[in-house]
Amino acid sequence: MPIIFFTRRSQRKTFVQYKNGQILVEVMLAISISVISLLGFFGLLQTSFKLSRLTSENYVASHLAVEGIEIVANIVQRNYVEMEGELNPTFAFNTDIGSGDFEIDYNTTQINNNVSATSPLSRPIQLDGATFYRVVYIDSSGSQIHATSSVYTSPQGGNPISTVTDTFLNWWYKPPASTL
Repeated sequence: MPIIFFTRRSQRKTFVQYKNGQILVEVMLAISISVISLLGFFGLLQTSFKLSRLTSENYVASHLAVEGIEIVANIVQRNYVEMEGELNPTFAFNTDIGSGDFEIDYNTTQINNNVSATSPLSRPIQLDGATFYRVVYIDSSGSQIHATSSVYTSPQGGNPISTVTDTFLNWWYKPPASTL
């Protein structure tokens, strides 16, 4: 940056003196400040994308966990329809629903040993570029079915991303036929 000296009387330039290297130092300082601020911005942008992906995965996992419970509910409701219509009087509300850990899919119609969960989990669900594993833990005993649907990102299990629990009761009661 040039330093200019003026005389008082004429207010004209009388002398111009440059200090060697001062411009170079100022440019380097400006570039350093710009680079540091850009690095901070890009770090913030990277963290924002990472959190956005994580939030999206949690959203998908929660819906997959709910879907696991809905699959069990659909089988229970199908059993009620079978019992009510007397299409098959041997049906109970927990027919086709075993106890244990199961990897079930949206098109599962029976929950038995054919869909038992293995370790490591063997039925990945691919959605939005992410891989999920769903396991439904079922305790089908007596007059209730207790189901817990958990979704994992690792085939080894670990901590679930999302877990949903529901209990289905045998509420259907058909009174004995009476003679009038």
